[in-house]
Parts: sequence; C-alpha cells; structure tokens
Amino acid sequence: MDVSLKPRSAGATRVFWKDVDVAPLPEHPGWYTVMVDGRRVKAFESDLPLAVPSEELAYCCAQEYAEQTGHINKLLMPMTDVCSGALHVAPQMIPPRLDYLMSFFQNDNMYFRAAPIAHQQDALIQPIADWVEKTYGLPVPRIVGIGHPNVSPHAVAVMREALAAMAMNPYQIVALCVAAQFTSSLLLPLALFHGVVDLPTALQINRAEEMHNITEAGMVEGYHDIREADVVTKICACAMTWKLMANVPLSKCLAMPRASSPLDDVDGV
Repeated sequence: MDVSLKPRSAGATRVFWKDVDVAPLPEHPGWYTVMVDGRRVKAFESDLPLAVPSEELAYCCAQEYAEQTGHINKLLMPMTDVCSGALHVAPQMIPPRLDYLMSFFQNDNMYFRAAPIAHQQDALIQPIADWVEKTYGLPVPRIVGIGHPNVSPHAVAVMREALAAMAMNPYQIVALCVAAQFTSSLLLPLALFHGVVDLPTALQINRAEEMHNITEAGMVEGYHDIREADVVTKICACAMTWKLMANVPLSKCLAMPRASSPLDDVDGV
C-alpha cells in the first residue's frame, strides 16, 4: 500500500517544534508544504519534502502536525500519510493500483448480507446498488450468508474501463485504495466519494455486521474499539482527501516536485 505501515516505535521523531504553518513551494508554483518552526517537513518514509498541490489539503496536514505531542504518531496523521503515499505514485504505477481496486470488485462487501440483519443491510445498500446499475449498467449481486457472487468478465471489464476513464490523480488513487482496503469494497467508497451515501451512512454500512456480532457476543476492549477508531479515521481522511483533490487535474499531480536541497528540510520528519 501507499501509506505508512511502520509502527510508532520504529524511529519515531520527537515533537520539538512550536510553530506550524503552510507555505508555497517557490520552485513549484501551485504546490504547498508544511513548515515547522520555519523548516519544511519531509514526506513520510522519503527524503523529499511533503508537497501538496492543494492549499486546503496542506492545511489539513499542518493541523495534524500541530496536534502531535511527545513523538510523532502516524496513526493520528492520516491526511499526511495519504499525501506522502501519493508522492510515490508515478504515472506507470497507476494501472497496477487500478488492478488492486478491481480485486475488491470481484468479491465486494456490498454483495453480501448477514442473515440476521439482511433487511437492515438491504435498506442501507440498495441506494448504492441502484447507483451502480444506473451509472455503470451493472447488476449488484446479493448473497445472504456464504456464496460466490459470480461476477462476469464483462462486468469486470466495464468497471475497470470506468475506473481508468475517471483519470484519477495520485491522491484520489491512494484515497480510494486505502478506503477499499478498510471496507473490503470498491463500490462503497466510490458511492461515498460521489455523494450517493453520506459519511455516517457509509460508516454504518461498513460496521453493520461487526456491530451485530458485538451486540450478540460482546466487545473485546483493546481490539474492537481500537480497530473501529482506526477504520473511521482512515475512511474520513480518504473522503476528505478525495473531496479536496477532486478538481485538481491529473496533469498537475504527475508533475510532482522534488526537493532542491534536502538540507532545507527537517531531518527525520
């Protein structure tokens, strides 16, 4: 994936700064970076500066830096993580990510229902199914319990072509990949990002079966609660990234800037 998978203890950087701000990158018009005590921060797991082609998105990343205490906790910096990941997505790396997204389409979580709450899931998912059929001309399988959706090669080809035609920029690609990973679905984040369902509904759909299981068997503290917080954080960050980058053309994002001098950046940040 394009987001950081390193644990907090792996080379965590101590928070030493007092002031956080956003500044344009003079050598790359239209791009912005985060400044801590007047120095540019680096993208996660990179020697390049954190460069963002949207001032609004750069301010989201700056807010994450401003809220850090003690040592940097990347789990609490999802916007910065997505923006850092996007800097690694070169033009030739977009098609493999489309293939990754299509791996979720084959067994999309929106196809399945848990028998005890099937009616509840139907009510929540039906607007997504209707939208997919209207937009892409594809039926959405419905399976109660365990079964195979039998998605046809034609459906796969149509959806793959539709994703390519969207000409998503790297920030959108990363946001969609991360959201798909955390929902086990391509259709749910697509519907969320296109306004078919709102964020609370998308989160309700995603947690419906697990919430039912928790109601029946109880919650495991330190697992269910932490997992839920992480999922909500990631999905919210992806939805916001998509919204802020929706009108930024692919051509601008593919002209990704490079640091003129690594000495200008904050070491290890």
